[in-house]
Amino acid sequence: MDAHRNSISEWIATWQQGGYDAIVQVGYSTNKSELEIHAASITELFTAHPPRSLNEAVLKVKELTTIQRSPTCLRSFMKRHHFHFLKTGHIPAKDARYQHCFLATTFAK
Repeated sequence: MDAHRNSISEWIATWQQGGYDAIVQVGYSTNKSELEIHAASITELFTAHPPRSLNEAVLKVKELTTIQRSPTCLRSFMKRHHFHFLKTGHIPAKDARYQHCFLATTFAK
């Protein structure tokens, strides 16, 4: 086994304090976002009044929680809470035939 003596001494001290369960316990955790504390109120706000853009969402969150985050950070928060921006389509152009008939009948002299 290729382990440093400091690691082995730490494992032995852990074993003496808590046994096998203490050694196999994972002591690492990920960082939690400060927005998670306000997740319920943000979700309620976005459900009632969905933001039209990411920058608008950033402003709403700042007004609600006084926490300012970058648009990228807020985008990942929104995706974790199942909010997704909808892609909008373009408005089709007017049909020239109907437009010509409309102008001819409406503005005929």
